[in-house]
Amino acid sequence: MTGLPALSRYSNRYRNMPLSSRLALAVHTLGVVADREHQGPVASDVVASSASTNPVVVRRLYSALGKAGLLTVRPGPGGGARLRRSLDEITLLDVYQAVENGEVFTLPASPPDPDCKVGPRVQRSLATVFERVEGALWREMREIRVSEIVAR
Repeated sequence: MTGLPALSRYSNRYRNMPLSSRLALAVHTLGVVADREHQGPVASDVVASSASTNPVVVRRLYSALGKAGLLTVRPGPGGGARLRRSLDEITLLDVYQAVENGEVFTLPASPPDPDCKVGPRVQRSLATVFERVEGALWREMREIRVSEIVAR
């Protein structure tokens, strides 16, 4: 198992940062589906209750996870989701790519003031740093199985 951070160390640290929580919610969703699918397809309201969110949010995740080949989803009454692959076969990167859009780090949309000596250098440097950090993140996420996270 890779060195996953302890929950107590990181659980509150990033709580107020404006980052997406789709990845965390998608992992939670997969865990609930895995835990309950022996009872049949897992309805979105079951996952929503477990994750303290709205079933519409879960249905959107079901759709994205289904398109990525991680879930089989049957809509409508009596419908729900089942795993298409075991949690041992699903990496954190698989889930991230299914539910998140774009890059992890981005530069400001507006360029810096052309008269500023610092801004252009910072943006060039950060672009290179961001590529390196994202590459390391992808490599690490490729090694982490959802089963490791759910079992903790």
